[in-house]
Amino acid sequence: MLAAGLWDRTYGTDGTYMTYRTYATYRRQGGGNEEGNYIYALGTPCGRFGGVRVARVRPQDFLSLNAWEYFAGEAGGCPQWKPSQADVVEVIPAPVGEGSILWNLGIGRWMYTYLNESTASIELREAEHPWGPWTVPNVVTTAKAYPQLYGAFMTPSFLKDDGKTFFFVMSMFGPYNTFLMKATLVLVAST
Repeated sequence: MLAAGLWDRTYGTDGTYMTYRTYATYRRQGGGNEEGNYIYALGTPCGRFGGVRVARVRPQDFLSLNAWEYFAGEAGGCPQWKPSQADVVEVIPAPVGEGSILWNLGIGRWMYTYLNESTASIELREAEHPWGPWTVPNVVTTAKAYPQLYGAFMTPSFLKDDGKTFFFVMSMFGPYNTFLMKATLVLVAST
């Protein structure tokens, strides 16, 4: 089930003040979450210029900050989850704003869309697991085509054609409105 954005302000265990603007959260069965045992949160710092970090929690512990685990990288090909935010590593480099994640059953991959302020575009990355590794960005649309664009929010109900077509909600500051957009994935065979 896709969860609403979560506003969160917490103190790290080292006394530093950590503020995350939003989390894109997801609890679907998919790569790395085959049993649906976790809610994964991909978070960015305040603003649209930070990188993405990953945390997870069991659904029954969602509101308990001490129950969250943070992705601290891989060791021997296995993800490492730590109880401290201080150990979390970046999985998608900055700049990232208004992220949205979903499991695309049709292509068997996680999809993550976001605004990249540096390229003035909505970008899409995909991965086998919520913690990556994530592909290089693919441009979905640009501010040249849609001035002052932001956001690219998806839900599983927006997937069509066995996951090869997806719709997303994009906003534009100028008309200050939202628009339902359509994109078609072109699948490329691995080499």
